Amino acid sequence: YFVTVTDDNGCEKNFGPFVVQNVSGINESAFLNHFKVYPNPVVSALNVDVQLLQAQQGKIKISNSLGVQISSINFIGSFTQRINVDQLAGGLYFIEVEGQNFNVSRRFVVIK
Repeated sequence: YFVTVTDDNGCEKNFGPFVVQNVSGINESAFLNHFKVYPNPVVSALNVDVQLLQAQQGKIKISNSLGVQISSINFIGSFTQRINVDQLAGGLYFIEVEGQNFNVSRRFVVIK
């Protein structure tokens, strides 16, 4: 990526290139085969598909944009389910997979 900064006088300065890698801060592939959340944005039902590398206990947590936990679901090894989001207000939410040594999250948007 390249970034152009323009000040109040119209002067521009270009910066870059920037390479974005591993934005979660952890190597997800060390813990997860996959973590899929779709469709995004969502209207009524969110598909969640998680498969851990090992058959360990995990937890799915859904939180609103203020960090208030709305729900949590325990699972072992893998989790594939459609989650009804009809009761949620429109806005930004986070879904997190928590394992013994890791936490990985994704954002999703509910549209009303």
